[in-house]
Amino acid sequence: MRTITLTFLSTLFALLCNAQKCGPFTINSNGDQIMFAPGNLQYNAALGTHACADGTTKQGTFRFAEHQYDYVGNADMGNVYWNDVKCNNTLASSTYDGWIDHFNWGTSGWNASNGEPWIRSGNNNSYFLGGKSNNNLYGAYAYADWGVYNQIGDDEPETWRTLQVDEWIYIVFDRPNASSLHGPVTIQGILGYMILPDGWVAPEGITFSHSVGATYTFKQWEKLEESGAVFFPSGSLSSIGNYWLSDSYGNNAYRIFFQWGSENLYSTQRNFGLSVRLAKGYSEPTALDEIQYQQQKTAVKKVIEDGKLYIILPNGTKYDSTGRRVK
Repeated sequence: MRTITLTFLSTLFALLCNAQKCGPFTINSNGDQIMFAPGNLQYNAALGTHACADGTTKQGTFRFAEHQYDYVGNADMGNVYWNDVKCNNTLASSTYDGWIDHFNWGTSGWNASNGEPWIRSGNNNSYFLGGKSNNNLYGAYAYADWGVYNQIGDDEPETWRTLQVDEWIYIVFDRPNASSLHGPVTIQGILGYMILPDGWVAPEGITFSHSVGATYTFKQWEKLEESGAVFFPSGSLSSIGNYWLSDSYGNNAYRIFFQWGSENLYSTQRNFGLSVRLAKGYSEPTALDEIQYQQQKTAVKKVIEDGKLYIILPNGTKYDSTGRRVK
């Protein structure tokens, strides 16, 4: 077997997201900042177990999408594979050995009456937290938040969280130059919405306009991602994106709804499966962060086994030459 160290691997680069990427984004007038997760939340019910914030261990594995532009979709849409089989949100169940990335509201697995991550059944009222419509995914019911309750990848419970309505309003409307820092884009044929960090400076050779739906190649996206840009893939034919927020609204719950050239806050029935993009507090990268980041980039390897090329990440995860994960 022959091993070759890579100095750069664009197809898996999003996995190395740290404090230098995916932000920062100011979320209130106090100047508090967050960074977004490096991809949409995904869950596999049949893969291992994970730790939870209340000290229990639950079935399945949560992770973030391997690229910001990845989405599961259904039988006809999506670009996520597992064991060489296309993943499909409509197959979600307690035994489904594939990734899903659509979740009913508050289905962290903490509150049995509210449902496990794979749950798709039940009427809207069955997703009330504590039996009341006005409880949210924070405060007394914070464990209903997927990021608060669950270990995600190697991140411990309570590392990540779902943003609140007021925080989203500040990001897209109220921070300095907010109107010029977001808009619809297409990355190598994948439609979605891009939000740019505070004080964003366009990388060399890259242009962006809020009112014009730009189209970028994967190579151009690498530059944008390095500059802190965040991409929210559509995952739907009906819009440019629907993502849960942590606030209830009457019998429903809030979502951020991306459309062509606009972004809106709507309430939606809680028993609808929508995308989840988590966030955490932002801190300025240190010199040690930069060293570790560069070490991660150069620790990715190519391996030839039986005449086939495989890619191995520092954590041991293996992919074939098409970018599909090898179990």
